[in-house]
Amino acid sequence: MNLLSSEEEKCIILAAKIMEQYRDNFFIDRVPEPSISKVRTAIVEKILDRDIDMVVYDYIAIPDDDEGMAAKRQLRSDQVLLQFSNTLKEIAVSYNIFMLTGTQITGGDISKKMVRGFADIRDGKSIADKADFCMIGCFVTEEEYKFIETYCKELGIEQPNYVLDIYKNRDGEMTNCKIYRNFNLGTLRAYDLLATTQSFRLLNNYGEIKYGSQEVVDMVDFLT
Repeated sequence: MNLLSSEEEKCIILAAKIMEQYRDNFFIDRVPEPSISKVRTAIVEKILDRDIDMVVYDYIAIPDDDEGMAAKRQLRSDQVLLQFSNTLKEIAVSYNIFMLTGTQITGGDISKKMVRGFADIRDGKSIADKADFCMIGCFVTEEEYKFIETYCKELGIEQPNYVLDIYKNRDGEMTNCKIYRNFNLGTLRAYDLLATTQSFRLLNNYGEIKYGSQEVVDMVDFLT
């Protein structure tokens, strides 16, 4: 039974064409039963064999193999995650590549909070300590929308459904701010609408939030 709509089928066909077009420099790799050492080996092999300079790793968590190792060595979960983060950062620095990844947040409903940051990362902020650029995304609640409703009406823009709290931007001017956007979870296409400080003051002259070369920015836009 065909469960795809005509629009969904078009998206899949387009995705297949994109993967075919970029097959010489776009690789998807799966690491069964991953451990920190297995993940490192898989990434480094691709860097050396394929000469890649951008890696998107989905996502930082405690690998199954390392969970048993952690129990034997009496390591806390945040210590294992710190080791994982250290490994990814070491790869990025040693081989001069761009590394994009994510992790889990705490079990609470962060959409009810007005400011989100280090404290909302599951098992502490050890992961963020190693990152150069950190943000947390969640849906915009009606309560939060009230703080920016006037801006939206004055600017004539639609009501955003998603917000990014940028809480770390090493060597960057833009930090401790919010970017409100229209985010389509079906296609993963996003359109930024406005930016504010964490205290909901409208930002006008914020320029570009740079976290890599223009090629990196273009690739991140392509992936998202």
